[in-house]
Amino acid sequence: KWVCACKEHGVTEVWLCIDGTNNDSTAEAVEFIEKGKAKSHKNVGIIGCMMAVDAETGLPITERIYRGSQVDSKAFIEIMAYLRRYDIKVSGVIVDRGFCDIRCLELIMDLKLHYIIMMKENTYGFHTMYESHADKLRMKCVNGMGRGIYAISDECRMFGKYDKTSWITLAYDSVNGHARANYLFDKVNNFIDKANRQLAKGDKVTIEKSLKSYIVAIKEA
Repeated sequence: KWVCACKEHGVTEVWLCIDGTNNDSTAEAVEFIEKGKAKSHKNVGIIGCMMAVDAETGLPITERIYRGSQVDSKAFIEIMAYLRRYDIKVSGVIVDRGFCDIRCLELIMDLKLHYIIMMKENTYGFHTMYESHADKLRMKCVNGMGRGIYAISDECRMFGKYDKTSWITLAYDSVNGHARANYLFDKVNNFIDKANRQLAKGDKVTIEKSLKSYIVAIKEA
């Protein structure tokens, strides 16, 4: 009934959003649970989910639940066939970083769907983009006075053992980055002030482990 209502209100195109309950789900005795690696790195039960949302508004249209953290071709084909009965087209897929692997990418490309995939930091494509464009991105941020999100896109391989290329975007949130940088500057300066007061009293100063990359203590002869 809901899909029919969405169709009557003009929904003709959807994107599929793929994610999993991998944040230490506590579900038990559920048919679809499958052990897998959670965000805490524990081997806990995971359930996968796929939601179709209106391409224009993001309104949820329908969903499917499947076993574990690995989406397969059957899950794609089933939901696409179901939506096709209502003349609703699946245009693309949005994938959480937990599903960022060669197998999932090949499935999407075989189905000739557009895709947006959040990449893991250890992915070949991320390192390629970082080494090639991080300096340019920093300069954009500096020239733009650090207000906003700065991004650079380039075409390269997402995975080292996969010869097909994708357009990959490396983004930097300057607001978040500056907030963290200011916190670090304050922490360093506060520690130096505290250390100078301790030295003036003749007390021993011990540099915190987290600050040893930024502060060096030199004893004058």
